[in-house]
Amino acid sequence: MKITAHLCTGLLFFSALSAIADTTATHSAKLAATSQQHAHGQNLASLLYGLQESSEVQPAGFAHELLLAGFNPDAVHPENGQTALHIAALRGDYRLATRLLAFGANPTIKDKEGKTPADLAHARELYAMLLTGTPVELKSNTARSTYAKACRGDADAQFQMHLMYNNGIGEDVGYMSWVTNEADPDAAESFAWLEQAAAQEHPRALYSLAMCYFWGVNMPADKARALRHLRRAAELGNEEAKIFLRDNSETP
Repeated sequence: MKITAHLCTGLLFFSALSAIADTTATHSAKLAATSQQHAHGQNLASLLYGLQESSEVQPAGFAHELLLAGFNPDAVHPENGQTALHIAALRGDYRLATRLLAFGANPTIKDKEGKTPADLAHARELYAMLLTGTPVELKSNTARSTYAKACRGDADAQFQMHLMYNNGIGEDVGYMSWVTNEADPDAAESFAWLEQAAAQEHPRALYSLAMCYFWGVNMPADKARALRHLRRAAELGNEEAKIFLRDNSETP
């Protein structure tokens, strides 16, 4: 089989893939269980409260997968009126807050005590992000403008956010590593934006995500899934996907 050189954009972000696309059995089981809970009225805030801080499940990745599945980021906990953003603030979880804001979470919602998420944040960077609704690592006006569009569901802007975090354009590379104590949160955020854009059938995002699954770099290879993404990207006019499918026609 002839393998072309069409790799997914910036392979460097794979190193932190597990921060968002956690493939452990524990995480998979937890996500599978949430479909039943969602059907019975459980919302994101309630499910996050149910996650123990010592849990093997990473909250930002867990929330990201649920948000991709259609959970409402602004659903409130029935007892205290808190949203998932309130929970992120209470736990000092910057990465969780970034994922929630990326899906359009409203940082101005007040809980039953009249407090917004920012009112509950103690860390300076988290407080600033919740107060403005914009991650503090985004330094340029272009980055902030693109981010605002991405949070409103613009797939082109979401793909641009993927590129920004991957290439360090318009954002302070390494800043989140200091804020979150993660090895490479920029890489995880890059991949998360890629998944968001692909979920909206952005052609380049579908192609890039397909390459992730095809090569299986720091994630289990899934060529069947890769080919589904490639074929859809090709249908939507992506030339790289067309070339890859043509040059690897015997791929099962």
